[in-house]
Amino acid sequence: MRRFRDLPIKWKLMLISVTTGVTALVIAASALFIYGQIAYERQTILRIETLAKVVGDNSTAAITFNDPEVAKRVLSALANDRGILVAGIYDREGRVFAHFSRAEDHRALLPEKPLPEGKTRGLTSIDVSQRIVLEGETIGNVHIGYSLSPMYAYLARYAVLVGCVLVVAVIASWIVALFLQTHVSHRIVEIRKAAEWISRKQDFSPRLETSGEDEIGSLVHEFNVLLDRINERDASVKVYQEKLRSLASQLVIGEERERRRIADGLHDSICQLLWVADLKLRIMERTLDEGVDINEFREIEDLIKTANKETRTLTLQLSPPLLYELGLSPALEKLSEDMRDQFRIGVDFTDEYGKAIPSEDTSVFLFRAVREMLMNIYKHAETDRANVTLSEENGSLRVTVSDEGKGFDTTENVHDHHEGGYGLFSIRERVEDLGGSFDIKSKPGEGTTITLVTPLAEVPFATPEEDPSDLTAAV
Repeated sequence: MRRFRDLPIKWKLMLISVTTGVTALVIAASALFIYGQIAYERQTILRIETLAKVVGDNSTAAITFNDPEVAKRVLSALANDRGILVAGIYDREGRVFAHFSRAEDHRALLPEKPLPEGKTRGLTSIDVSQRIVLEGETIGNVHIGYSLSPMYAYLARYAVLVGCVLVVAVIASWIVALFLQTHVSHRIVEIRKAAEWISRKQDFSPRLETSGEDEIGSLVHEFNVLLDRINERDASVKVYQEKLRSLASQLVIGEERERRRIADGLHDSICQLLWVADLKLRIMERTLDEGVDINEFREIEDLIKTANKETRTLTLQLSPPLLYELGLSPALEKLSEDMRDQFRIGVDFTDEYGKAIPSEDTSVFLFRAVREMLMNIYKHAETDRANVTLSEENGSLRVTVSDEGKGFDTTENVHDHHEGGYGLFSIRERVEDLGGSFDIKSKPGEGTTITLVTPLAEVPFATPEEDPSDLTAAV
């Protein structure tokens, strides 16, 4: 049954049709075979009983006058029936009075004593025994043994005929089933092919032609309706995704602008104030009288210098001016130096891209993505070496960050979102929003290589004039 279950629907339909037809023919032929055997036996027994009665009636005189020769002549008339094997007439005492046999030794077939009246069926013959009655008195018995070989020959011819009919019926049924099954199987195969195409291509546009009003026709109709609904939902999901991406892009741009505004504010106000306070403190230090302890002034001066340095560092982290003033390549080169100075990681930066300048949004994203990946190397890779390569290829900007650290299983960690940074998942989402690609290759013990590819042309995002409430509602 398992093999039958795994067969194509075409062969299932053909096997069902052929098996059903052949089974019906076998049952009908078996019934006719059994009926023919029973009818043949009945006719044979009826004929033997008739012959036995005729022989008994014609033998009464021979038995009465004890004339075996006359009885033999009566039995010799049975020689014309090739089915009779032996025949015998018994007298009153049950002795063989006369006999007829086709075998040389009739004793091997003719019983020594008469059998009880009636018929006895063996495997190869039928024996019929009747009393010979004269004026109501039993004067002897008649025994006839009839061979069943003619019946078996008849049944053998019948079986051969039935076998030939079955072979012809199987061939005819197979041809008819092969023709008729196409009206069912090809429609099911079309549904299967459409489902495979949709599953493989994720394309819900194909539609099946509705033909017929049977169950398969209804299935095709419902399949098309389902595809229409999936298309509608897919279109709605795509609209929502575009709005979400637009909103995410606008939020990223707004965040970067706010970072830059805060950094500019720190630089233009706090840093300047700290510088002025340090300058005035120096002037006060020079005008102090001799003998005054100036150590406290110097401590305050050191605190102001430290605060100024920390403020400048915070300003660079929020929005590095070098990125906006000189571009991505100098900013990445400076980032490599800062990683070496602050975190003791030797970063080899290679600049291979041409004169094309990416958009400001792309530059900011790539800078922050590279910094995030370098921080991941510092935190997780357990290595003190990293490589950053910036190159141009077919109108796209390629950034590759690699290390020879411990690596990780990408199927388990590629979607991690590290707190406080972009995280690989956010980097992937953002680079896809920019129309680029994200590729990560890593195995435990074999290091990690991450490649970002973004177009050099600026990608349009949602404008600030759009009503944020519309985007929120879409989300």
